[in-house]
Amino acid sequence: MPSGRLKATREMELTEGVEPTTGTNRAKRDQWPYPRLALQPETLPLAGGCPMWHPMRITIAIGLIAGLVVGCAPAAFTPGTVEAPRTVTITALDSMDFDPARIQVRAGETIRFVVTNSGVLQHEFAIGSRPELLEHAQVMVHGGMREDTPTAIRLNPGQTKELIYTFGSSSDIGYGCMVPDHFPAGMSGSFDIIQ
Repeated sequence: MPSGRLKATREMELTEGVEPTTGTNRAKRDQWPYPRLALQPETLPLAGGCPMWHPMRITIAIGLIAGLVVGCAPAAFTPGTVEAPRTVTITALDSMDFDPARIQVRAGETIRFVVTNSGVLQHEFAIGSRPELLEHAQVMVHGGMREDTPTAIRLNPGQTKELIYTFGSSSDIGYGCMVPDHFPAGMSGSFDIIQ
């Protein structure tokens, strides 16, 4: 690189990208676009003026942390019982999804699932462990389910049905659509079992 070009580049860096801090450049410091960078002694952590510990920043940080903690906490709900099951609404979509795709339940809870097929394809809502769901999928390939069972309901387009299910303590449980090719395409959901 020619030395003249290098010199011009260094001068530009000194006047545009680095804050002048000594000598005759002190007057320029106040005009610089970012006058309070960490290069100034009063902003160093041990110099007593670190803007990182400003009361407003501390308040904002506490608020953000509290929001994260509350957002990550389990949702507050009253667990359903056999006499009064909690109602959870689910929609089966032709995009090979369920809405919601994840549901929190308590071990031993009874839930009334109200499932609606909002698409134009036939869908199913079946609950079980992964091996049980895969076994049910094989039954569907070889003739299918003709009637609803205690753990599975078949839904025609636009149809809404209910399924009441009591959860055990097993965390290996989910739900899916066992109509051929729907489960492998990702039409499934999971339960977060709270002990």
